[in-house]
Amino acid sequence: PGALPYDMQGVEFTHHGEDCTFETLLRRFALREPALLRLGEMIHDALSALTPFGDEATGLRATARFFVERES
Repeated sequence: PGALPYDMQGVEFTHHGEDCTFETLLRRFALREPALLRLGEMIHDALSALTPFGDEATGLRATARFFVERES
C-alpha cells in the first residue's frame, strides 16, 4: 500500500515513446537543470542499442555490465 510503481509496463513513470524512465520523470516534474538533462541523455544512451547522444555513456554501460556479470 502506498507504493509507487515505476519502470514497468502500464505505469505512469516508465518508458514513454523514445523517453527512458529517467527522461519521463524529468518531463513529468518539469526538471530542466542542464546537469539532469545531460544525465538523462547518458542514461538513455546506456539503455539504447542505438546511441543518439554519442558515446558519453560508455562508462555507465561498462559499470552495469560488470554488476550484471558479477551477479550471474
